[in-house]
Amino acid sequence: MVAYAQQDSLRMDSVMHTLPEVMVRGERPIVKAEAGKLVFDLPQIIKDRAADNAFEALKELPGVIEQDGKLTLAGRPVTVIIDGKVTTMNAEQLNMLLKTIPAGRIRNAEVMYSAPARYEVHGQLINLNLQHNLADMLQGEAKVAGVQQHETVLTGQGSLLWKSGRWAVDASYQMNAGKSYHRMDDESHHSQSDGSVSDLNTVQQTRAHGTSHNYRVAADWQLSDRHLLSLAYTGSYEPKRNTLNITGHVQSLSDYDGHNLMQNLRLDYETPFHLKVGADYTYYESPMTQWLESTLTDRKLNYTTESSQRINRWKLFAKQEHRLGGEWMLNYGASLTSSLDRSWQNYEVSVDNVPDNRASRHRETIVNTYAGFSKNWGQRLSLDFSLVMEHYDNEAFREWVPFPNLTLQYRLSRPHLLQLSVSSSRTYPEYWAVQQMVAYSMGGYGEIVGNPDLRPSKTYEVRALWLLHSKYQLTGWFQRTDGYFVQTSYQRQDRLVMQYRHLNFDFEQQAGLMAYAPFSLFGGHHSTIQIIGVWTREKDSDFYDLPFDRQKVYGMVNLNNTFALGKNLTAHVNGSYRTKAIQGIFDLPASGNLSLALIYKAMRQRLTVKLFGNDLLQTNGISPEMHFGKQQFRMGISYWRQIGVSLTYNFGNYQQKRRADVDVSRFRQ
Repeated sequence: MVAYAQQDSLRMDSVMHTLPEVMVRGERPIVKAEAGKLVFDLPQIIKDRAADNAFEALKELPGVIEQDGKLTLAGRPVTVIIDGKVTTMNAEQLNMLLKTIPAGRIRNAEVMYSAPARYEVHGQLINLNLQHNLADMLQGEAKVAGVQQHETVLTGQGSLLWKSGRWAVDASYQMNAGKSYHRMDDESHHSQSDGSVSDLNTVQQTRAHGTSHNYRVAADWQLSDRHLLSLAYTGSYEPKRNTLNITGHVQSLSDYDGHNLMQNLRLDYETPFHLKVGADYTYYESPMTQWLESTLTDRKLNYTTESSQRINRWKLFAKQEHRLGGEWMLNYGASLTSSLDRSWQNYEVSVDNVPDNRASRHRETIVNTYAGFSKNWGQRLSLDFSLVMEHYDNEAFREWVPFPNLTLQYRLSRPHLLQLSVSSSRTYPEYWAVQQMVAYSMGGYGEIVGNPDLRPSKTYEVRALWLLHSKYQLTGWFQRTDGYFVQTSYQRQDRLVMQYRHLNFDFEQQAGLMAYAPFSLFGGHHSTIQIIGVWTREKDSDFYDLPFDRQKVYGMVNLNNTFALGKNLTAHVNGSYRTKAIQGIFDLPASGNLSLALIYKAMRQRLTVKLFGNDLLQTNGISPEMHFGKQQFRMGISYWRQIGVSLTYNFGNYQQKRRADVDVSRFRQ
């Protein structure tokens, strides 16, 4: 998709990438319990729903929430993997690939609130299992879509799978082309230590255009019975071309030109005695040229800057499982990940007071070793335990940290289940966030600063789940994150600058309850309701000159309805609402969403036509505000309703194989 201005998208991370927005869906979930996980019959759940791809289907699971384009589970981050293989890509790429998987390709979904170490994932996990047809075949899918949201974006994608004998080859391609428009009306009441006060009201308008490409070619070779060799190449290219015009107390015009290029090569080998080994290599580059001319109340800026991030990353891994007698299973493994981040930034200026040119080489190594076991005692009780020892090493920081994970499951009776899970994990900052670079946004009033002292955060969580009649859920949890980090905003007291920087807080704590229930009022009608209540606390004792310890209780409710209007026609009406919340020293206003969709299937279910409208009342977006001490700022962000149509055609009883994908979540986007 076409992106906004690079710097402005970076400085919006502090309040836009972690908002507790809600879009949860679900209907008559069919679920069974296995050791440490809940296995949902997702095809049955989505049988008459609007979900026509894997991304939409996952949102039908109880507790799954879409938050700023990312999937979360019961309000917390969740990792999605496919066929038991870790997806190593960022949320945007994961969503794109999930949207290329037809809903009819799904076999089931495994939900784990505490992922065992053998999955190479910390915290919550959803494993999406696909159906695999071993017969020789040539199958595929083609899809076109158009979306109008102030501007128009067109999408085209196609996928093919060919299998013959011991060989299977699949290829996919997706293109997004169009324009985007973004507007922010910012209000800043900026007080400085010398007693001066400045009121800055600005209107920022960003127009972008371009065509992005995502492509993949992969092959499987069955060397002999139960020996499988897999090789996959994945790539993406996304241009960054936009113009930012600012009027008001800041007069500015800037142009951005650059791109993101990612290339990944992955090799996997599986043996019949449950040994898996592999290697993964990723190359990523993100060059950017910015020209800016700006007049502020106290200074002028006129410069051209060139910057780039270039990353080479290797990963080697091996893991082994042993199935022992008495329903015991033992597993262990290790992985080594090494990355080299070469970033630089050069300014060509016609005035003073701009940052120095900088270049850096940042090397990082992560060693992960684990061991675990699982055990079933009949049909009622099961236990899954694992311990990860993880070593993190870069030029400024290194440590070994243990991460235990446990899931205890007890079946009260066949349709009722209790589950207790304890998990621990670590989250790493983006590569660009730890670089000692400086970039401008908001016409020069905003200053984005890297933080080389930024540390990974550690999260510990306890969660209890009660499943009734295999479809109703009540979940409670408590979670603490030490060293929680987020990009923060701060009006500097020594100069007229709004600074954006990632900082480690002392901690973040959260406790919550979630209730989920499907129901039907009459024939042809199906609904789900989900209610979430959350208490959150964030504390930072050294936040500039404003230490804070803030708490807030907020709630979310979502009601989804499906109406059968005919044999091949369904209507979907979904609504959600969230009360006021907080993040750091920002206050987040309440928000809501109303969406409608009509789904028509023809040509023996091969052709699907979907008409949809999202955020019809234009209430889903928020305008965060900061009123804390002398910090007074309002970010007035404009949102528009989205209207679209898509046509999908399946041919040859389409089957699409999925493999591990590429993680660029810590690269500069």
